[in-house]
Parts: sequence; C-alpha cells; structure tokens
Amino acid sequence: MAVINKAANISSVSHYTDILNAIKDNVTTNMTFDDMKTIATDYRNTREHTQDYEVKGQSTTINGIYYLVVSNAERQRVHDMIEEQLGNK
Repeated sequence: MAVINKAANISSVSHYTDILNAIKDNVTTNMTFDDMKTIATDYRNTREHTQDYEVKGQSTTINGIYYLVVSNAERQRVHDMIEEQLGNK
C-alpha cells in the first residue's frame, strides 16, 4: 500500500524511472508503460477503498529463492474472499 500511495503522489510521476529501477529485479509483467500510467492515473482514488490481507503461510528458501508455502485452506480462504469482493458469491 505504501508503494501505491507513493506512486499516487503527483511528484512521483517525474521519478518513475527511479521507482521502476528499484523494483525491476523483483517484478515481471507484460504490461506496457502506458498501461501502468493508465492504472496509476485512472485508479488513483481507489486506494482509499482497499482492504489489506496478509496471506498466512510458512516461509522457506529453496535454492536461494524465498517462498511462502501456503496451505490449501489458506489458498481457499483467499480465493473465497476475492470471489466475494467480485460479487461472485
């Protein structure tokens, strides 16, 4: 949420290169930069209507890569929460 709030700040737009450089090694996307700008501008006010949820699981490292191992029950709980928010339940 802190990243979204920072990105929503109009002064951050001029620093987009710094922001992208900071996250580039940890993010993969097929979105274009124009797609990202559209999301940042069109959905700026939605951050005031969000709910935070921390997925529960066990942390582990495999071959030097960090993973969060999530139980089937937790995966289902998150799925159900998303479905409910989308109005599918």
